[in-house]
Amino acid sequence: MTHTTTPHVTLEWRLPHHAEALFEVMCDASLYEFVDTVHRPESVDALRQRIADNASQRSPDGSQHWLSWVVLDESGAVVGYVQATVHPDLEADIAYGLASAHWGRGLAAQAVGQVLDLLARDYAPATFCIVAERANTRSVGLALRLGFAEARGAATRRHALRPTELLLQRHVGVDDETTSTAAQSITLEEAVAASATTIRQRATGPLPKIAVLLGSGWSPLAERVQDAVDIPYADLPAFPSLAVGGHRGLLRLGRLGGRAVALLAGRKHAYETGDADAMKGAIRTLAAIGVTTLVQTNAAGSLEAAMPPGALMLISDHLNVVQRSPLIGEPGDQRFIDMGAAYDPAHRAAAMRAAVRLGMPLPEGVYAWVLGPQFETPAEIRWLKLIGAQAVGMSTVPETILARHVGLRVLALSMMTNMAAGLSAETLSHGHTMAIAQGAAERAVVLLEAVVGELEI
Repeated sequence: MTHTTTPHVTLEWRLPHHAEALFEVMCDASLYEFVDTVHRPESVDALRQRIADNASQRSPDGSQHWLSWVVLDESGAVVGYVQATVHPDLEADIAYGLASAHWGRGLAAQAVGQVLDLLARDYAPATFCIVAERANTRSVGLALRLGFAEARGAATRRHALRPTELLLQRHVGVDDETTSTAAQSITLEEAVAASATTIRQRATGPLPKIAVLLGSGWSPLAERVQDAVDIPYADLPAFPSLAVGGHRGLLRLGRLGGRAVALLAGRKHAYETGDADAMKGAIRTLAAIGVTTLVQTNAAGSLEAAMPPGALMLISDHLNVVQRSPLIGEPGDQRFIDMGAAYDPAHRAAAMRAAVRLGMPLPEGVYAWVLGPQFETPAEIRWLKLIGAQAVGMSTVPETILARHVGLRVLALSMMTNMAAGLSAETLSHGHTMAIAQGAAERAVVLLEAVVGELEI
């Protein structure tokens, strides 16, 4: 038996075409609710009995090639399926289903991505096709993430679509060496539109006007959100995948401080790829659903003895030390945005009122953005002090620029997790940053919740 494995999902293949009947049982009522059926021991046993070593089946007239796989999670449980029909004109139709509980873990994207790579290798189709219900944002979003785009004209007529369906296609260059799904992309506009649609459809309350971007150490704020609805970044094609500890990759909708909010648990940093625009799609999606204010948080190094580790600072301005912009390549005059009041004065005044009411110190200061991922040298810190910085970190500034570009008002808070290099004897590390942040988190999130409630929107 052949297996194709990734760290999270396995394709166990191949099933003969007569397993179609079993798929119909598995998909009873809905493709996304069949887990209750397949997890019955007799159904799993029956399924495994039908798995054969034969590579594929052909249609009776020999014109079509049918291939089917079941998707197993890391425990070996059957959680979904992928089917493909390869036509003689080098078009391949893809169908898939995944149990509801497993969406958002990236299993569907891995499984379908593996199948596309296998088909590209073995059959070299010119076009991949997926027919999806327009209202099924999970399937549509997954297809967009894998490089598909909506097809129009003659292609849709061939597939005899119902009014509720749309055809998604991805064209493959037969002689292109990069046929892997990793090489495919969709436009930012398509990704933002799909992400905004998903958020609107899953929201159970009013859409938020305030979004809060949680940096390192600020994640406990998510536990204070009431009536929470979680959407993994993996379900939102405009949002990034994250690989830094303390950044969960989750959008949480709900109520905080009496306000409807969207919490972004994690950001992608410029030091991960060298690109300053990693959060562009996420921030444009926020604007698309009606967010008007972005509240940012981060962990930072302090350049001031009066702000020891654990202290909080309200950002009044920033230094773009990196001198990189997430707006490089943007067309038109809108890219020339005014940064004179990048951190909204009215929102800063509201934050100060909240701090006074709680009896918590909240000094204002200038935040210097450095690229990282290495920490700064003592000489660099001395220079940053000379040019006016009170805190230093590896985030926030690109997101502020992106937010201002789409008209969002910005407020930002820094949590001091260390004295900057040369200002203490401590050895700097990400682990040290997270440990200090954990100790300061309780005070920080109390203040942040109060600030959200104080903002005038």
